[in-house]
Amino acid sequence: MHLLLDKLLKKRRIKSAKDLSSEEKTQFDNWARKLEGKEISVGDIKNFIISQINIIKSKLKDTALPDNQMARLILQWNVYESIIGMIESPQTEKERLEQYLQDLLQDKVIL
Repeated sequence: MHLLLDKLLKKRRIKSAKDLSSEEKTQFDNWARKLEGKEISVGDIKNFIISQINIIKSKLKDTALPDNQMARLILQWNVYESIIGMIESPQTEKERLEQYLQDLLQDKVIL
């Protein structure tokens, strides 16, 4: 339990969260989730973007979309793809460098 919530219970002379009413317990649990929530990672963002791209792909299959909506979806797709590229570029560069160094070690590349 978060220190602030523990202090609040003690201040109100409540021994445990189990002693709260159902309404109080709901609010208490909500506060606890918010206080103990994890930070969003780059992986979380990437997964979100991939899901958005999949939604866009499914919407683009609708041939009856107006041109302006089709253009907006394509624009969104391009933006999401660019963000994914930025997220993945350091890893891609690392993999390329590792391969280059492996090739150097195996005398596949001449300096």
